[in-house]
Amino acid sequence: MSDAIKLKVLPQFPARLIGRAGIDVAKTNGDYYLDLDYNDFPIITSVPAGATYALVFDPATGRYAQLPISLLGGGAAPATATPLVESGAGAVGLSVKYAREDHVHPAFGGGGGISDAPNDGSSYGRKSAAWAKVLDPVNNLADVQDTAASYRNLGGLDASTVISLTAASTLTASAFGRLHFITGTAAFTTSLPTPVGNAGKMIGFVVGKAASATKLFTLTTPAGLIGRVTGSIVMWANESVLLRSNGTDWEVLSAKQVPFVGSLRTVTDTAISAAFTACQLTSPSGDPTGLNLSYDAASKTFKAPRTSQYQFNGYVYQTQVSGTATNQMQIAGGSTESGVYSWTGTVNTGTIYGSTVFNVPAGQQIYMSGRADGTSAKIAASLVPAYLDYLEICPSW
Repeated sequence: MSDAIKLKVLPQFPARLIGRAGIDVAKTNGDYYLDLDYNDFPIITSVPAGATYALVFDPATGRYAQLPISLLGGGAAPATATPLVESGAGAVGLSVKYAREDHVHPAFGGGGGISDAPNDGSSYGRKSAAWAKVLDPVNNLADVQDTAASYRNLGGLDASTVISLTAASTLTASAFGRLHFITGTAAFTTSLPTPVGNAGKMIGFVVGKAASATKLFTLTTPAGLIGRVTGSIVMWANESVLLRSNGTDWEVLSAKQVPFVGSLRTVTDTAISAAFTACQLTSPSGDPTGLNLSYDAASKTFKAPRTSQYQFNGYVYQTQVSGTATNQMQIAGGSTESGVYSWTGTVNTGTIYGSTVFNVPAGQQIYMSGRADGTSAKIAASLVPAYLDYLEICPSW
């Protein structure tokens, strides 16, 4: 026998069997059959007003039980407030058997359902197809809209877009992870963001070719060092540097430094006397860029474009009328003098040359000077002109 309502009757014939409240009585071959009459259980679309309980079957006990209507969401007054809706319009509900108004209806074009999970940091059943700010490691950044920006946000260097610098500027935190391209026909200074508190952040600089970057360009930091240097470094054509903050200083991770090299010569005689007199160097050459940024035309000397170590080779041809005097030549600059001479003695004419290495601060002038005790002494521009060769051998940063 199936789990159903069981009726026990003890009829006393000629008694009458009458079906009521959904009980159907049928007689077949002298036997009476009592079954549920489902026609007496109509389908309804709402809970009748005043209904308190519903009858449900409990298989565990094999019995029917009364279930309060309120547990099914009914038995209460309809909603009175408009439910929250993501988009579109909501309306006050009239039914008492569904959820109340204190919830949000997701909308899809004003209707129901979520078309795409919003990018608001909350968790949803599925991921938005357009998320651009969330990294999924298993996809190796392939699921991000801007891969270059993602590497930059992770502390790397985004070389996909180069930031142009053509005039003095002060960079902010937006410069981290970016590559900057310096060009210009006038010298200018670029101020870096502070390395303090920005450990792991990177920033890069490339100076253009000699045709587009004709002067000296300075990078300065408001705190800490740049490589080995406090305060600032000087760059010129075709140089580059990649910097990383260690939280205190800017470390030089990689750099391409182009040493200054060239020769300064004289094309006119320089009169000298018993005191050392600077040789007028009037013809710069030998710089492969053609910029000759190490030549100071005003003083007609070498002028250090940046603090560094330089090697100098000097040569002069000195003449005088009297043959009883002394000829000497030196390579000097400021308080720095070199005592390296190839010849000092009593001669009428002679070639004098020497070589030395100086640690020269930026802006310092280096020159050759000669002296002679004779009459009409001079550094001659004829035969072999006087020259001063220079080579930067240890860039400062």
